Amino acid sequence: VYCLGAASTISGDLILDGQGDPNSLFIFKIDGALATSIGSRIILTNLASLCNVYFQVNGQVTLGENSLFQGTILANGAIHLLNNATLIGRGLSRSGA
Repeated sequence: VYCLGAASTISGDLILDGQGDPNSLFIFKIDGALATSIGSRIILTNLASLCNVYFQVNGQVTLGENSLFQGTILANGAIHLLNNATLIGRGLSRSGA
């Protein structure tokens, strides 16, 4: 579990390495908004599964242009996908569009 106490940005590549364990679990708790920069990617390697990647965001989520996001987003705000952004997984909002 990774806890971030403020708004956060993913820029470049975020590599999640399952280290050969198909049950590896990645949980990101962000106390603020989350954004991805243009062309950023979440990359799953070594048996990491998108079914085991969660982002709990206490704010809105904005996926930047041409970015690749893999996993489940649980947001307390709106979820925006900008031009050519790809979400492989789910985007669930409790209080936004």
